[in-house]
Amino acid sequence: MVKSKQNKTKSYHGTILDSNDVEILKKIENLLGTIIPAEKCSFYNTGFITKNYRVTGLSLHAQNLQELPEIVCDLTSLEKLFLRDNNLTSLPNQIENLQRLKNFDVFNNKIRSLPPSIGNLKNLVRLDLSRNLLIELPEEIGRLKSLRRLGLLNLDLTSLPSNIGSLTSLEDLTASDNQLIKLPEKIGNLKNLKTLYLHKNHLSSIPSSIGDLPKLLGLSLHDNYLESIPESLGRLEQLKKLRLENNRLNFLPQSLVNLQKLQSFWISNNPNLKFTKELEDWVNFLKGNNCRVRI
Repeated sequence: MVKSKQNKTKSYHGTILDSNDVEILKKIENLLGTIIPAEKCSFYNTGFITKNYRVTGLSLHAQNLQELPEIVCDLTSLEKLFLRDNNLTSLPNQIENLQRLKNFDVFNNKIRSLPPSIGNLKNLVRLDLSRNLLIELPEEIGRLKSLRRLGLLNLDLTSLPSNIGSLTSLEDLTASDNQLIKLPEKIGNLKNLKTLYLHKNHLSSIPSSIGDLPKLLGLSLHDNYLESIPESLGRLEQLKKLRLENNRLNFLPQSLVNLQKLQSFWISNNPNLKFTKELEDWVNFLKGNNCRVRI
């Protein structure tokens, strides 16, 4: 005899929920010492959302969490998990239980390392690790084949994983405000990348494979130690935004004249930079097309 849904669900905070999820929420609330309202799930609130009687979104904003209760990983229907502005220092290995997770945000915590099991979140589309204390990322990050947005802002990274080129669905990569001294050559494998923000690092060179990103629209390399940029940059013909200011550039490759769609081009504060006649004509062309130019 099939049990009715009534036997499997309970009313909780004004919403009908799977009874197992109700028990999990109660335990989380007891650990937090606060109510988790059933209202919304956004970066800057504490609450949960549901679909088909299951908890599909959970936000625990600014709850002074020093560790993530492992029982959270029993909410196996979660698609969104937001943990911004806490004091987390690590994540449990059980995070891999959240196989339906698509959007995972731990912005502004104190996380020093990630468990290798994070690479098993095969449906993850967005991952924001920004403003933590990470000095490296596990190689298992390269297994997140569905990932489209990766936030690595303001960490302590000196390098990116060598297999980052395996993230072939990636569209947006932000790794600014780190200590990066070089980029892996395989970054050129990110064929779907649209924005690449690498400003405020310690980069002295850029791999030639940067020119293998046919969909790139925005590239930010300002406030580094670049003395040159590769000729291959001129192959990024869809590029609309290019920021190279506050570097040590002495010259620019002639191939930049192929970048005809730029809407913003900043290259100020490169004291030794000299322009050829062809590049001067190109800059004037950009200005005539209402491109915002700062030299």
